[in-house]
Amino acid sequence: PAGMTSTGFLSGEGLDPVHFTARELAGRGDPVRRGLLEDGWGWGLRGAGGVLTCARDLAKLEAALRIPGVLLSAESLERMDTIVWRQGQPMALGWFADPAADGSRRLRHGGGTRGYTAELRRYPDRNALIAVLTNTRWRPDALADRLESVLLGISPAEVRATLDLEGLELNQWNSAQLEGPEPRVEADESGDVRFIARTNEHDALIVALNASAARSTHMALESILQGRVQNSIETTTLGLYTAPYEVDGDRLTIEGDGVELYVMPGYNHEPGPTLVVVDTGMQFWPVIWRLSHEDALALAEGLGSRVNQGGEAPQTGGQP
Repeated sequence: PAGMTSTGFLSGEGLDPVHFTARELAGRGDPVRRGLLEDGWGWGLRGAGGVLTCARDLAKLEAALRIPGVLLSAESLERMDTIVWRQGQPMALGWFADPAADGSRRLRHGGGTRGYTAELRRYPDRNALIAVLTNTRWRPDALADRLESVLLGISPAEVRATLDLEGLELNQWNSAQLEGPEPRVEADESGDVRFIARTNEHDALIVALNASAARSTHMALESILQGRVQNSIETTTLGLYTAPYEVDGDRLTIEGDGVELYVMPGYNHEPGPTLVVVDTGMQFWPVIWRLSHEDALALAEGLGSRVNQGGEAPQTGGQP
């Protein structure tokens, strides 16, 4: 019904093999290239890796999801795109619904199977779609971020973490654990928002966020605080981890593409708002900041006074 004539299932029946793209499989030695239907998928993977498609047909799918009656009724389309915040994670039916860096709606889903990875992003407020399909190990989400910036003018979220290790005693894993650092939020002249963890008159950690990163962080933290899960953290703790880095003196700055700030509803099976700086390039978490209820409220209030959300407050009711 959507006119997706170049889409099929794992048999490839009805599709033109001339347009098939080889899969690139990584392993020992050089990557191995195999045909689309070689080393294939079994029946159990018909839905997970067994759908063959192309970017042009995915554009047709997105268009069909904007018009009631083509694939789904108006009621079903509305239910599918309704965003519900649950413990810091915005979800819709079948979609991750974290907002784009400018605060506009974004519905996305990615995934991978042997030799292929993909990222599909819908922007209902813009009638736009970004579809990244690749047969290499390149991160399609990173490429989609670049396309957001170039095609839609959405500046990416930027995170920079500075660890000041002066006076801290690192253990055998080159890490330090701090009890009860005082959290503070402030804005600087450039418009960045900064989280600061202060202990004994010493700023052990400064996390600088641009406006888009600050906005998404505030929304996620507010969602967790509005949830019904009891925070089990009585005292705020801060873990600083430096093992894979070369520390210049007492200071370590972690920045650039792939540095992100996650807001988690808990850590290590214990509920409580947790800020995690993730360095995806190093596949490492240099900062784990677990917040007591009082400190989480203070950070959320400080962020709220400095962030223009430009939209409705996050919802926490209903079922995604």
